[in-house]
Amino acid sequence: MIQTTQDEGIVLATLFAEDTLDVACPACSHLTQLSVEWLQTNRHYACGKCGSELDIDGEQLLERLRDVDLAVDNLKSSIDRLKEML
Repeated sequence: MIQTTQDEGIVLATLFAEDTLDVACPACSHLTQLSVEWLQTNRHYACGKCGSELDIDGEQLLERLRDVDLAVDNLKSSIDRLKEML
C-alpha cells in the first residue's frame, strides 16, 4: 500500500473532486457514475439497480487518485521526450 500524507490527500481530492468514477456493484455489476467529491463525503452507497450496500473506503480512493496522478505525470514526461525526438 502506498502511503499518502494528509496534505497530499487533500490536494489530490481537490484536483479530482469534479471527476466521476464508475463504481461497480459487487452483487449485480451495475455501473454507477459517482463524483470523487461524493465518494469523499459518503461512506456507503446503495446500488440503484439491486439495492445492495457498498462500503466506500476513503483511503483506497486516495491511493487510486495518487496512482492516477502519477500516471498522468509519467504520460506528460513521455510526451515531452517524444517532442524532443521530433
